[in-house]
Amino acid sequence: VSCNFLSSSEQTCAALLNPFTAPYCSTKSALNGFFGALSHELAMKKSNVSTSLITLGLIDTESALNAVRGIITTPAYPATEAALNIIVTGATRQSELYYPWYTYVMNLFKDWYPSLTNHLIQNALNYDP
Repeated sequence: VSCNFLSSSEQTCAALLNPFTAPYCSTKSALNGFFGALSHELAMKKSNVSTSLITLGLIDTESALNAVRGIITTPAYPATEAALNIIVTGATRQSELYYPWYTYVMNLFKDWYPSLTNHLIQNALNYDP
């Protein structure tokens, strides 16, 4: 039995459209659209290939922490746990993963309570124009 899967990751900033991340968010959103459409096509063709959309919050990689140092007040989550969750999600053919937990809640809130989501996003930053 062959277990074929593709995983696409997006950061929470792409899903929630965080300020100061427009180029990064646009490329991640494009990947989300591509893999979402591909997932439907593969399912309609009854393919053995599955896709997983991975939504990540702030992960404690050196490059991520350097990019947001002094700007974001949100805690970073362990890269090793994120990697393990990504592997398990793909291997078990789950269609989505939200890591850490708050990325799922924020994705729900963005549609249900957009003004609250905007408030939370804008106040999670240390920004003084």
